[in-house]
Order: sequence, then structure tokens, then C-alpha cells
Amino acid sequence: MSAYAATEFAAMTEITRRESRAYVDVNSVPEHQWDIDRRLKNWARACRGGDKQSGKAAPMFMLYRSGDAKRAYGEETSVPVDRSDAVQVGKGVSFLPEKHRKALDWFYVHPRNPMGKARELGLTLQALSDHVVDARDMLINRGV
Repeated sequence: MSAYAATEFAAMTEITRRESRAYVDVNSVPEHQWDIDRRLKNWARACRGGDKQSGKAAPMFMLYRSGDAKRAYGEETSVPVDRSDAVQVGKGVSFLPEKHRKALDWFYVHPRNPMGKARELGLTLQALSDHVVDARDMLINRGV
């Protein structure tokens, strides 16, 4: 390998390394997806055991309070779950391609380190974020 080719290869490697470290905001939701995002959050609450107000949470967590929450008397501590809408969204999610379904499950139901999930699915961080956005678009286009 000539000295020029080695220098060119090193420069390309540095550009690739810089691009791979670019910041990816996986939590951003485009404005046209706000409604489906709200419905997916409702679906995630239903998947995780729902609202504690309706008594449908797991028995172990029924009386759990995280810290001393200061609130007005009688105010609800969690957002109620619309179970019928959660079932409808769950059906829509079940018909998505596997990687899109797993990306939505990671994003809404089991939010963990995005790099670990991207590695597990064999994607880059940007591709994982794109899968979540594309999955929301698929749900919108299918009329869920």
C-alpha cells in the first residue's frame, strides 16, 4: 500500500468513526406522530400493569408509592389506562415486521439503553431510531 493510499484510508476511517459517534435523539417524536405516540404510551401502561387507581396493577405493587408525592387531596396519581384502545393498538403492533415491533416494545414498554437494543437487533443507533419512527408511520397508515 502506498503512502498516499494509507493516508487516504486513515482519513476515511476517521470520518467513519466521527459519523458513528454523531448524536442521535431517539426520544424525538415528529409532530404528525403525536397522537399515535400518546396511544402507544397508553398501550405501554396497559402492558406494564395499567393504572393503580383501577386496581388492575400487580398485587405486589398495589400500595407502592414512589417517594412523598405532594398532591391535592383526591387528585389521581397516575393517568388512567384506556384498555379498549390499548387492545386495538396492541393488535396493530402485533402485525408489524419483527424488528419494528421489537423497536416499539423497547421504546415504550421496556425502555433501556438504546445501544444495547441496537446491538441486539443488529442495527445502528440511527437505524433503531428510524425503525421506531417508521413503525409509528406504519400504524398511522394502517389506520390503527
